[in-house]
Amino acid sequence: MNIVNILDQIEKVDNEVIDKLNPRRAAMKGMLSFGKKAAVAAVPFGLGSMFNTASAQTSASGVVDALQFVLALKHFESALITQGLTKVKYSSPNTAGDVAALNTIKDQTNKHIAFLKTAISGAGATPVAAKATYDFTGGGAYSNVMSSTITFLKVLQGVKDATVRAIKGQAPALVKQGETLAAALAMHAVDARHASKLRIMRLFNGYSAPIKPWTSERDLTENEAIGKDVFIGEDATTQAGVDTSKISGVTHAQATEAFDEPLTKAQIMTALGPFKIF
Repeated sequence: MNIVNILDQIEKVDNEVIDKLNPRRAAMKGMLSFGKKAAVAAVPFGLGSMFNTASAQTSASGVVDALQFVLALKHFESALITQGLTKVKYSSPNTAGDVAALNTIKDQTNKHIAFLKTAISGAGATPVAAKATYDFTGGGAYSNVMSSTITFLKVLQGVKDATVRAIKGQAPALVKQGETLAAALAMHAVDARHASKLRIMRLFNGYSAPIKPWTSERDLTENEAIGKDVFIGEDATTQAGVDTSKISGVTHAQATEAFDEPLTKAQIMTALGPFKIF
């Protein structure tokens, strides 16, 4: 979906939404594209209370299932970060900065959880609860996840990358729910920024292999993150029928880096299955 048109699409669901966001309807309707994008970015978690009750009541079971799935991932993220902040010792010269960044990531993740729970409850369902225990070691593959900074950051980054792909994979179920889709897109962007920050933190905590701030190719090597299944399909270069790697001046790596590819619920559950999230 073209994010520039999000407010236009939302207004089709609730034609009074512009008034609810800002009483100066004429000014809002005359915003340029950048203004609309800024407006969406500024109020992603306040949208829910601004829509007509009728539009909220159109939520189908598929929408709730999609939100429950993302909520389960968010519960795991929050638990992983909380444990890591307590147990992991950082070796970075910027330890205070690392801890501050992780606390920011945790706080924003918890805000996502709060929003998802509100949205699910508003649809008449009971939000899935956090599990009492998770396997942070991924079935033993990352046995030192709570004692090694590198391993902890690698696992957290991989989970964040998986969540980005999971949200995109659930977007088709949300496309007719303007407010929910807008919030999901906001979460998608925030999680991508989290993953990017974690990649940079790994570099500053002693990992010497080259790491880009974004997903490149299929990220199958150990210098990237957990499990090859998290990055299946990230080497795709064809978008809307156009092979972007054939564009003059664009390399194959750059073509793969330009888009986040979606993963289905089944693919995510396979990729993250050892962590006992679901």
